[in-house]
Formats: sequence, C-alpha cells, structure tokens
Amino acid sequence: MDRYWASTAPHLSEPESTLTEKQRSASPHSLDHYTYANYLAYVLFPPLYIAGPILTFNNFMWQLRHPVDIRPRALVGYLARFLICLLIMEFILHYMYVVAIKDTKAWQGDTPLELSMIGFWNLMVVWLKLLVPWRFFRLWSLAGGIDPPENMVRCMANNYSTLGFWRSWHRSYNLWIVRYIYVPLGGTKNIAVTTALIFTFVALWHDLSFRLLAWGWLVSLFILPELLAVFLFPQSKYGQRPWYRHICACGSVLNVLTMITANLVGFAIGPDGMSYMAREVAGVFKVTSYSLRLFVFDSIHIDRIGVNVYLDCASCLLASKGLRFLISACACLFVGVQLMFEYREEEMRTWYLP
Repeated sequence: MDRYWASTAPHLSEPESTLTEKQRSASPHSLDHYTYANYLAYVLFPPLYIAGPILTFNNFMWQLRHPVDIRPRALVGYLARFLICLLIMEFILHYMYVVAIKDTKAWQGDTPLELSMIGFWNLMVVWLKLLVPWRFFRLWSLAGGIDPPENMVRCMANNYSTLGFWRSWHRSYNLWIVRYIYVPLGGTKNIAVTTALIFTFVALWHDLSFRLLAWGWLVSLFILPELLAVFLFPQSKYGQRPWYRHICACGSVLNVLTMITANLVGFAIGPDGMSYMAREVAGVFKVTSYSLRLFVFDSIHIDRIGVNVYLDCASCLLASKGLRFLISACACLFVGVQLMFEYREEEMRTWYLP
C-alpha cells in the first residue's frame, strides 16, 4: 500500500530537516526505493522480526537513508527503565500468586475486594509481560540505529479514556491499523461500524477464540458511551463550566470499570470468571430484592412493622460487602481520575511551554 500511495502521490523533494515519526510514516519515497531487496531488509530486520514494535516501511526506509540521532545517554536511560520493569515483573511473579489463582479458579469464598485485586493484578501482569519483551526488542533496535515507536507509553493504571487507552496500548500496532485499515475504511465518517470491524480484526489477529471475539465486541460497545459523551458535552462549549470536570470524572470512572471488564474477559479470567466476579460484587441486588418488595408492600400501613421493614431493608443494603465495595471503589477511582487530569495538564504545560 505504501508503494501504491507513493505512485499516486505528487513528487516531493527531499526534506531538509529531520522528520518526526508521523511524518516519516506518511511521507512517500521515490518508486525506485520500493524494491524486493528493501522489502526483505524491512521484514527480516532482526530486532523487530520476532516481537518488536511494528514499523512502517516508509519509516524504516527514511531512517536507513537519514539515520536518527540516538544519543548514548538516552540509550542507557532506556536500558535502566527496561531493567526496572523486568525486576518489577519478577517481584510480582515471585511474591504474588494471582496468576496461579486465576488459572486454577481458586477464588471461591473471596471477598469482592479480594476478587477485584485478583483481577487487577492479573491485568498488571499481562501489561508487564507484554511491556518487557517489547521494550527489550525496541532497545535492541535503538542500539542498531532504528527508532521504532514505543508500544506502551503509559502505565496501565494511568488511563481514564477508552480511546486514549487503546492509543497507548500496543501503540505501534494502533498506528499500523489506523494507517492501513481504519483510514481506508472511512475513519470517523462511520466510527461505530469501523470500530466494531477493527476490534473484530484485532481479536482474530490475536487468536481464533470466542473469548477474544467477546473481548473485541465488548471493547467496541464500551467505546460508544465516551463517543456519545464527547458529542453531547464538547469541551469547547462546556469546558469552562465548574461542573464539567466532575462530570468528566464520573464518566471516566465508568470508562475504567468497563475497560477492566473487557480486558479481564479477553486476557485474564474469561467470560465465566468475569460472570462469577460480577455476581459476587453485585450480588447485593439479589439479596435485598425480597426485603425491598416486602418494604413496599408493608409500607402502606403506617405502623411499627412498616418502620421495622424499612430499617431491615436499609441495614441489609448498608451491610452488603458488594455494595460497600462498589461505592468505595468508585469513590477511589473518582479521586484517581482527578489526579490523572492534573497529570495530563502538567504534561501539556511541560510540552507546550518554551
């Protein structure tokens, strides 16, 4: 496709300055560079051949022709970050047995808090077991003079936007999909259908299994509320209102919960395990349904029985571990999202101030 787009693009002169990563991918070469020899060099480049970040052909050729300045100090810093992540991974696997609990389904009798921690740390292990090889092969590529995209640009727990999460998780694959599938399918012209097709393709690309298809369709479904919220409450119109930030934080809490749900289904405990966790955490509604109906029926009579039934219903609701945990978790996530907002604003100030 790069060659086809190069053949239909107007002739461009060689750039006089260093191109950015996005410009290198989008800028075509002259047609004599699209040869089988260059293609084999691109496909079989050892650091990226096994499990490295995905690099477009245009980007690869630009860096061969105009090498990127990779400073030794930056390379040493990246090596230190890789070693720290590797040690964290080893520490978690050695002292936290969440993967064994997940594989043997040994969560019977656990509290809602314990179940949520099993799920969360399983997702953290998934993030780390992908981060470590991706960073190793990117480090190897940087040592060889080729700068591929960073696959994990944020910690898994530092995400409140569904769209932002998928842009920063396996980022090189996201960029590849956007360039070669998303834009040709129409992009934002029909975003709901395009998103569903993209995540179905991504699920099948991982493996042909119902669990991953369920993951892909859940992700497509969970993206829709954020798209609808952005459409109904644009920042350009409501961004200066004092309540806007808190509405965004409430929506972000919902985003975090849905992202955890989808990824637990796809990469950790599967649909059955997620169903069990949901029943245990939200089981309060089944427990209190009878008490609630009894209260509604007896409240017609203004007497001691009606008051007692009301108090029994209220105490049952408050005593439920599932409901208490859900309220506490949402409150903690709300505070965490506010901190993420501040962190993003600090990033904007750092990047855009001279």
